[in-house]
Amino acid sequence: MITKRSATDKPSEKSPLGPTENEKKFITTAWAVKSAQ
Repeated sequence: MITKRSATDKPSEKSPLGPTENEKKFITTAWAVKSAQ
């Protein structure tokens, strides 16, 4: 899932191993909101 947020963020610099816990929560929340609509 690609969001506008991911376009501005640079996760590779902040966390080379993957998304942070906050980013995972954001993605999960985004999916939940998208599914609810």
